[in-house]
Amino acid sequence: MGLVGAVGWQNFGGDSRHSGYVPLSFQKGIQFIRSVEVAPPFSGLFASPVVVGNQVFTISSRRGVLTALNWVEKKIAWQMQIADGKFLQERGFSASDSLLFLPTGLTGKVLGISTSDGKVLWSDSVGRPVTGTVFDGSRVYFADVQGTVFALSAEGKRLWSVELNEDMDPFRMLPSVYGNRLYIGTLKSHLWALSVEDGKTLWSFRGDGEVVVPPVVIPAIGILAPFQTADRLSFFLLSEEGKEVWSYDLRLEKQESVGGLATDDTEIYLLAGSKVYAFNLDGSFLWKTTLIGELSGILVGKDGLVVGSKGEKGKVLYFLSRSSGQILHQHSGEGWFPTSPVLASNLLMAPNEDGRLYLFSIGQ
Repeated sequence: MGLVGAVGWQNFGGDSRHSGYVPLSFQKGIQFIRSVEVAPPFSGLFASPVVVGNQVFTISSRRGVLTALNWVEKKIAWQMQIADGKFLQERGFSASDSLLFLPTGLTGKVLGISTSDGKVLWSDSVGRPVTGTVFDGSRVYFADVQGTVFALSAEGKRLWSVELNEDMDPFRMLPSVYGNRLYIGTLKSHLWALSVEDGKTLWSFRGDGEVVVPPVVIPAIGILAPFQTADRLSFFLLSEEGKEVWSYDLRLEKQESVGGLATDDTEIYLLAGSKVYAFNLDGSFLWKTTLIGELSGILVGKDGLVVGSKGEKGKVLYFLSRSSGQILHQHSGEGWFPTSPVLASNLLMAPNEDGRLYLFSIGQ
C-alpha cells in the first residue's frame, strides 16, 4: 500500500504514484502543537514539502526561500534563497536520501541540492518552465511546459527525453511513476504511459478536457485521471493497458477546479471546488461533502482525511471522517492551506500561506 511515515515523504503524495496515504488513525486524537516560521510572512504559496530523515524541506513561491526544518527538535537546520527567484510549482519537488530535486523559476532549471547543507551539487536546464519532479529511487522525472518529458539520474545526468508535443500545466502537473511506467497528463486531453527505461510511448488515452493534477496509480487495479472542462469533470479509472474501466461525470460550477486526488487502494477521494467526493474502486459513489473555500491538497488515513482550503473563505485545514465526510476537527490559519501536508512518524506538518508550518500530533 505504499506506506509512508518514519521512512519519509520524499514525493508529492508520499510515494512516486502519489497515493497520499498515511498509516494513521485521525479519530484517535488530533492535537495542534505549534507553528514554525519557515519563510517571510505571506511570501507566496508553498510547494508540497518533502521529508528526509529528521528534516522537512519547504519552499515558498514568491521569494524562493528553501528551508530545512529539523522536525524532531522543531528548529531550522539551514535556509537558503534560490537564485532563480520565483518558484512555480504547487506540486513541487522530490528527494533521495541525500539530495533534493528542485525545479526553479521561469528559466526551467532542475537543481540537485544537498539535504545536509543546501549546497547546489548539479543543475540541468531545459530553457522552459518545468513541472515538479518525481523520484522513484533511481531516476528523477519531470516535463516542460511544451510537453517534453525528461529522465535524469540522481547525479544529474540526462538519461533520456521524449517530445509529446502537447502543452502541460507546469504549476500543477507532474509525472506519476510505478513499476516500469511513467504516467503524465496534458492540456490536450491525453494521458500518456511511457517506459521509464527509454521514454517509449506504451499507450495514450484521450479524454475530454485538460488533465491538471497528477494521475494516481492503484497497483494491479489501474490509473486514476480526471479530465476537466469549463463545466464538467470526467473522472476515469483506466486499466494498465490504457483501457477505460469506468468513468464518472461531475458537474462543475463556475471557476471550480480539481484540487486533489488520493487513495488507500480500497477507496478513492477527489476534491473539486469546495466539495469532497468518495468512491469505491468499482466507481460506485459513496458520499459527498461541501466545505468552505477552494479545496487543495488531501491525505487519506486509516479512518479519516486531511483536506486544505484556500481562497477568501478558505484558510482552514479540515480533518474528516472517511465513512461520512463529517468534520472531526478543523484548524484555521492566517493564510491559505494550499497544498498537501506531509507526515513524519505521527507528526503531521501543513504549510500555510502565512509563512509558517503548522504541526499536529496524530494518534496512532
